[in-house]
Amino acid sequence: MTKNPPPFFFVFLCAVASALLLAGCHAAPEKYRVSGIGPDAASSGDPAVFWEAGTASADPAVYYWEAGTASAGFPASGKKAAIVDFTVEYVTTELEGPGDKQPKLGGVEFSTYGFVLTLFGVGKKQVVYDDKFKEELPARMYAIFTKELSSRGVEVLPVETVTAAAAYARLRTVKPGSASAAQFFNIKGSDTGNPKRIEVHPAPGLVTIKNGASKGDLSLEREILAETGADVAVRAHFRVGVWRGAATVEHGSRIDFVSAAGSSTVTAVKSLISDDSCCDSDAVKVFRGRVYQVNSEKYLAGINEIAPPFAGMGLDAASRGRETSKKGS
Repeated sequence: MTKNPPPFFFVFLCAVASALLLAGCHAAPEKYRVSGIGPDAASSGDPAVFWEAGTASADPAVYYWEAGTASAGFPASGKKAAIVDFTVEYVTTELEGPGDKQPKLGGVEFSTYGFVLTLFGVGKKQVVYDDKFKEELPARMYAIFTKELSSRGVEVLPVETVTAAAAYARLRTVKPGSASAAQFFNIKGSDTGNPKRIEVHPAPGLVTIKNGASKGDLSLEREILAETGADVAVRAHFRVGVWRGAATVEHGSRIDFVSAAGSSTVTAVKSLISDDSCCDSDAVKVFRGRVYQVNSEKYLAGINEIAPPFAGMGLDAASRGRETSKKGS
């Protein structure tokens, strides 16, 4: 007598369980004041206490960010940078495990059992921002980012100079406020959960380049360099969200650099959390899960606290390149 094969969902669950066991979990995200880089760091003793396996006791930049190829494309002091894309990515829907350490891989939600649970809101998190605030925050984060670049001796060209280039109008772009439907099928987790909906909003005057967090159309960016006299084109996507009620700048943020000689990328591999709550409420609702209602003023205060060191570490990691990078997972 021939045995019937096991049901598909059982096979799927076994495969997912095996993958999760092999992939493991991310280290828990850290709040600013206990991260070893906050204002209390100088009096908090050995910074190695705050970094797993001592990965960042000497260099926190390579704990939070992973560099790609060497440092090709990164602007040296005295060079000019044209920021062609600066986008804030809002994580508005996320699947979150019950513990502080989130799995590196998800996918259980696509099984019959997992689908029913998430359908009713179990393990789901939604973050609600004021629409006007979502449009305003990119301007503040752009100012933070350009200040970090300037403090490293890089001259940032005005937005008007960059967007006046003929090649800029030919960039492939996505609509502000849009979210990719493909993100729903994402199974790659971060240290704050598995993002299922990410909404993009560019800084004023700029656009979000289609596939702007990947290589994109480098030839157009090099044309912009030639037209503006800049030495490097920069694309920066900073991912933000909420973790246990606090503001976050997150794992998955990315900065790309393109020059005539080459290109390079740094990707955030660890999130940084603000110290204080930024939400007015966090009610649990059927179908929607835990819903955080963001207080715009408190959220902005949290971003002002954590975005400068986070962006600065990304630039430092980019300038050093792969030879010094090490994942903070």
